Amino acid sequence: MVKNENAPFHKIHQGHPHSVISDYPDRISDECVRLTDAKVIPDVIDNVLDTVSFTAKFNGKQVTDGQHLRPSEAAEEPEIAMKGSEATFTLLMVDPDAPSPHDPKYRNWLHWMVVNIPGVDTQRGDVIVDYMGPSPLKGRHRYVLLLFKQSGRMDARAPHARQSFTVRDFARGHGLGDPVAAQFFWAEPE
Repeated sequence: MVKNENAPFHKIHQGHPHSVISDYPDRISDECVRLTDAKVIPDVIDNVLDTVSFTAKFNGKQVTDGQHLRPSEAAEEPEIAMKGSEATFTLLMVDPDAPSPHDPKYRNWLHWMVVNIPGVDTQRGDVIVDYMGPSPLKGRHRYVLLLFKQSGRMDARAPHARQSFTVRDFARGHGLGDPVAAQFFWAEPE
C-alpha cells in the first residue's frame, strides 16, 4: 500500500487509485474517505452515512468514485440502482466546481433533483429539476450524486436558479440529515 501524503488518515491500494480504505474502519467509512480525498466533504456535504448500496450507470457504464467521464458519456440521465432499504429517498446531482474549479462562484450547480423515490424505483420519484448532463466550462469538475433518506413524503420546489444551490440548506430545510449514499465522477471540457 502507498500512503497518500495529502490525506494521512487513509491508504490507497497500489494499482487502484480509486480504491481508498480507512486506517480507522470502525470510525469512518471508506466512502467518507474517498469523498474527503476529493474534497466533496467539506465542499458539498459534511458526512455520508453509507447505509444504502447505490450505483449509477451512464449508458450501461457503472460509475465508480473518482472515475473520469467525458460530458458526452453522461449527457443522458443515468440509471440508478439502490439496495438495502425500502424507504423513500431524495436524489441530487451537483457540480461544486462551477463555473471553474479555481473560481467556483456558482457552487453547487444543481444538475438533477428527484424526491419521493419509493424504495428502489427511481422512475417513480417526483422530478423537481430535470436532469442536465455535465457541462464543464474550464478545468476538471466533480459531479456528485447524493441520496438522502426521507422520513415520509415531502413537498419540494425547484430553486429559482440552478447555480449556487446549497445542499446543506436544502437537506436541513427538508429534515433529510446526512446523505445515506454518495458517488462522484470527474469531467472536463471535451
